Amino acid sequence: MEEKKIAEFFKALSDTTRVRLIYAIMDSELCVSELAQRLNMNQSAVSHQLRVLRSSSIINARRDGKQMLYSMADGHIKSVMRQAEEYLMHTIN
Repeated sequence: MEEKKIAEFFKALSDTTRVRLIYAIMDSELCVSELAQRLNMNQSAVSHQLRVLRSSSIINARRDGKQMLYSMADGHIKSVMRQAEEYLMHTIN
């Protein structure tokens, strides 16, 4: 795999807000207003961060009437997040 693509992937994960968004939609589809409420952010800021995650193919979006619903692109991201948690728990202790 090309090093640049790997670096771009991790860059997309390097923001605390984007990580919080990933955790919020890890197990269920949510719309921007639900995400904004859960993260206590305005919808514009949430939408901006969702665009970054979508452009990195980390999340998917689908239209449901007037709303866009966001979900994980696939299970690989969950695995990466869980492995990062395990790694950090191991290195901290």
